[in-house]
Amino acid sequence: PLEPGTLELFAAMPGVMRSLLSDLPPSVVTTPDESGWSLSTIVAHLIVQARGHRERVTSMLENDNPPIVRSDEVAGLEASGLRARALAELLEEFERVRADDIG
Repeated sequence: PLEPGTLELFAAMPGVMRSLLSDLPPSVVTTPDESGWSLSTIVAHLIVQARGHRERVTSMLENDNPPIVRSDEVAGLEASGLRARALAELLEEFERVRADDIG
């Protein structure tokens, strides 16, 4: 079983991210660090990865040694088209995806 409070923490994450990121200047949100990731890219990455969380978590709860399928995170991010979206759109999408995932 999941640890107590896990789903609540999972559900709260989009709101916490919104409160931390929403008022930052666009240059701070979109400027990549030395590895090429910006804050908005990280939010986009979380959306892409969230789409497979339910299956991954279910597998971990139901199996002693579940296979963890690796994916090309950069390719998935590029294929999603999310890098081009504004932070506000990304935060809304992350909230929706996370609510669907928990729901």
